[in-house]
Amino acid sequence: MAALEGLCNITEFLWSGSSRLGTQDLEERIIMSVGFWPIALFILFVILWVLSKVLFYVRKSQEQWRKVDKSKLKEWDDDEW
Repeated sequence: MAALEGLCNITEFLWSGSSRLGTQDLEERIIMSVGFWPIALFILFVILWVLSKVLFYVRKSQEQWRKVDKSKLKEWDDDEW
């Protein structure tokens, strides 16, 4: 819950248009209020989830292509354009 409150504070700061903090100060504020490890774990989770989805659909595509009756596929000529 503290992480969510910290994120809300950062969001309020960004929407307020205040430029009193530099980029480095803002980064430190984000890391200190939300915490580095929860953010890092969330990013890692998203990367792994996307990778697993990509692999799932690659396997599904290969399986579907394997089941296709390739004798019914049309051969394309380059001059049909």
